[in-house]
Amino acid sequence: MSSETPPATKGKKIKQVFKSAARLPRALKAGRGNGRNDFSPRPGEPPVVILKVQVVGCLNLLAKDRGGTSDPFVVVSVLNTRHQTPVIKRTLNPVYTPKDATFEFPIYLSLADRLGVVEFIVWDKDMLKKDYLGEVSLSLEDWFVEKGEKKDVVYGFDDPANQPISLNLVSTRANTSSTGSVQIKLGFAPTTNSNNLMEFDEIYSELVKRSRPSVVSAPPVSPIAILIVSLH
Repeated sequence: MSSETPPATKGKKIKQVFKSAARLPRALKAGRGNGRNDFSPRPGEPPVVILKVQVVGCLNLLAKDRGGTSDPFVVVSVLNTRHQTPVIKRTLNPVYTPKDATFEFPIYLSLADRLGVVEFIVWDKDMLKKDYLGEVSLSLEDWFVEKGEKKDVVYGFDDPANQPISLNLVSTRANTSSTGSVQIKLGFAPTTNSNNLMEFDEIYSELVKRSRPSVVSAPPVSPIAILIVSLH
């Protein structure tokens, strides 16, 4: 991502964006009280970046149908936003076309400490129900990894060096085993109103920083509590 904004002006605008998102009351940002399940951004806040996630396909899935195959589809979730791929009939190794399995999730700075994971759940589609095939979650800290011979970190979804990765499926259900993996591609794309103020690495660094509990936000320890601990 490039920008024609002078460095000094750009740095000033970046700080303004960060400070603006920081004005959200801390109690809500930490997911406490009545705002615990509220994943709405601050009123009027634009997304700082778009997270694009493509489900390329799956390998060696669990067979749920009598013919030794499944009819798999994948549900992708970020916060309370969900998208799903089409169903591919009678296969354990589905491949999804990019136009039908590439999803966009707007990312807001004020919700950074709630981002948690990108979740992938694989299902087998039946006539009247769906069967669980497994799942995997990719935490915010693992969204971007070193790639290529130079061990560069690739942030842009459309960067030629951004190649799909494979994630092994696990089961969180006692009565269901899980096999296989899901292949995905993940990266950032600019928003329509970003004006290229921040580079992708700057955005990611800020999201990771805001996702971690701050010592400053911890409740103060009373002198009596300190005294009791010291006596023991």
